[in-house]
Amino acid sequence: MQRFADINKKLYGIKLSSIVSKFIPLEKKSEHLYFAKCPFHVEKTASFAVNDAKNLYYCFGCKKSGNAIIFIMNYKKIKYHESLDFLIKLTDLNFIKNNLSEIKVITSKNDIYYNVLNNISKLYHAGLIESKDYRVLKFLRIRNINSDAIKFFELGFAAGNFAVNTIIKDFSSNIITQLLDLKCIRVYNTVIYDKFNWRFIFPIKNVQGNVVGFAGRALGGDLKNKYINSATSIMFAKKNIVYGLYEALSIGNNSAGVVVVEGYLDVISLYSYGIRNVVSTMGTAFSMEQFILLKKYYNKIVICYDGDKAGRDASFLVAKNLLKFLGEDIYIGFVILPEGCDPDSIVNSEKKNFFIDILKKPVYILDFIMYHFSKNNQNKVHNELIFTYMACKKLVNEIPDISLRKIISNYFDTKILLYRKPFVSMTKYPDSLSLCVKAIIFLVKNRMLVNYLDSDITSVIKCSNKIDSELLFELVCILKNNMNACIPSYFFNKIEVHIDMMYLIDQMPLDVLVKEFSSLIKKITN
Repeated sequence: MQRFADINKKLYGIKLSSIVSKFIPLEKKSEHLYFAKCPFHVEKTASFAVNDAKNLYYCFGCKKSGNAIIFIMNYKKIKYHESLDFLIKLTDLNFIKNNLSEIKVITSKNDIYYNVLNNISKLYHAGLIESKDYRVLKFLRIRNINSDAIKFFELGFAAGNFAVNTIIKDFSSNIITQLLDLKCIRVYNTVIYDKFNWRFIFPIKNVQGNVVGFAGRALGGDLKNKYINSATSIMFAKKNIVYGLYEALSIGNNSAGVVVVEGYLDVISLYSYGIRNVVSTMGTAFSMEQFILLKKYYNKIVICYDGDKAGRDASFLVAKNLLKFLGEDIYIGFVILPEGCDPDSIVNSEKKNFFIDILKKPVYILDFIMYHFSKNNQNKVHNELIFTYMACKKLVNEIPDISLRKIISNYFDTKILLYRKPFVSMTKYPDSLSLCVKAIIFLVKNRMLVNYLDSDITSVIKCSNKIDSELLFELVCILKNNMNACIPSYFFNKIEVHIDMMYLIDQMPLDVLVKEFSSLIKKITN
């Protein structure tokens, strides 16, 4: 498999447009972008894009995509190794030429494995369509998995050994060796068992649409593990594959970005609900290989892991690992789900409209990091702001790229400006700072200021979106002592442009505020 990685690196030394232009006329749109009428379907308006920066092509009409090798395969209707032969004639890829015999052996063997896996997947799919098993029907009903999703993702059911037995009967004599290579079967006392016996099946495909592995979910309590995946094999390495990516790309709308979730069912549920640009990392581990794969197709990536501790900790680790990519033309954001919730459970409940709303407003990666540090220090409220600031600075110092380090450091400085000036007065106001700031944000967010406080404070908020930090500090201290206090008139005369308060109001997670200030809220409402 390393040979293919080396080939892809070599291809980056050749402009894709120089190869594609030998077959179809291209129109230059920008330095690295070309458009043409798609050679793979009939169209009146050019929707076939060739991107030299990413060395990939993509058709917004028929959704075909790939690199130079894949283009020649599709255009000439030839196999992988034949495409390599053709590419050698067009270019000077001596690396490929010197290793062509080995590559031909690998690609020929891969074709065999793809054929086996694709056929097993079809049998699993037929097993689900024809199943009368009460566990299957109950699972589909409870999870709201409709026929469209079943067909689109080619979901399946491993009804005993049916699929494996059929493959063994219909294929060549060495099929058992191939199934063992692919880790699809187990052999016990000469008896062959399907690894995914009696499980709901999620076929896992590569970006070309070939099945490379499976995930199986238990439908009852009689199986040991709730989920099992294909083991690492000649065709499947979990870190290199993103579940649902092929399906998401086939729909198009790449400009909307992609939502990354933990589980297979999260993808299926969101698709059924109408959210189609969703993929899964098949767990909380988000590898660099998976991110780089997504980055080839999307300029906006939003991570939406589960709202439990494992999901939030994993999200922070993802954010930390992806900081190095902030210098590139890509947006990375996070959706913070309520405690104990996941995308699947939310869209299958009365909260589905809420999920749509928060999905539209992801938290930028750097703001998410600040939120994470703040959340982890919630039991030490009086030190929270200093803790968050110092933790952010420590993280910044770990970034090797000096230029990127400076950019991120400046960002944190700007966002924590609200709290930096009062740091010098912490001895005077030891306990009230972060509590009051968050309290007023909560009140504004819930429109409670209008209902419960003197009208003067409403004028302050309406007067400007930005308030000087010292004034804000004094303001919230007054409110802490007396929630009905009349605000002195000098507040209206000394407002300065320093603090983007409305930004904080928009970004602060409501569920966090509810928990941290329940006693204060009770006082206000009484």
